[in-house]
Amino acid sequence: MPSVDIYLQTDNSEGLPAIYNRAIEASRHDPAVLIFMHDDIHLCDYYWEEQARAALAHFQIAGLVGSKRRLPKQPAWAFVDTNFVWDEAKHLSGIIGHGNGFPPKEVVVFGPSRQEVKL
Repeated sequence: MPSVDIYLQTDNSEGLPAIYNRAIEASRHDPAVLIFMHDDIHLCDYYWEEQARAALAHFQIAGLVGSKRRLPKQPAWAFVDTNFVWDEAKHLSGIIGHGNGFPPKEVVVFGPSRQEVKL
């Protein structure tokens, strides 16, 4: 398995789309599997690279959580409207651990993992 190169953007004052688009553009000339994550993500799986590659073998884009549907004016993956009403669990996928360390203080299961999602 190829090694992992990490590009870390510190003390950032740019919007994430600008940084992400720069990495996408750079990969046109140096093909790579791109994994974008925020600074509050902890990779607690020793086999995260293998898991990411397995997900990408099945889906072209993979994420941690998502919604299996897209609604008009939907403000985010987990909400159905601009009042931030949570979507039904049957439409959600993935798991997130919340807290300041490992193990997380809370593990939230939104729905089954490895589902095709739209958001």
